[in-house]
Amino acid sequence: MTQSERRSFLIKMLVNEIPEYHSLRIPNDTNGQKKLLRSLMNVRPPRPIGEDFLAVHGEILDI
Repeated sequence: MTQSERRSFLIKMLVNEIPEYHSLRIPNDTNGQKKLLRSLMNVRPPRPIGEDFLAVHGEILDI
């Protein structure tokens, strides 16, 4: 999976958690994807998330 695919995967998972965000368009450019992902992670309330999300998130961060 490429970094762009990882970002898209994480964005889609976060968007699917909140119905109001279902109409968001994922940008094609790297900076737009990074900004959207950061924004979604900043507004997400603290609660458990799946292992698949954490695994891909760790790959992006090289953890």
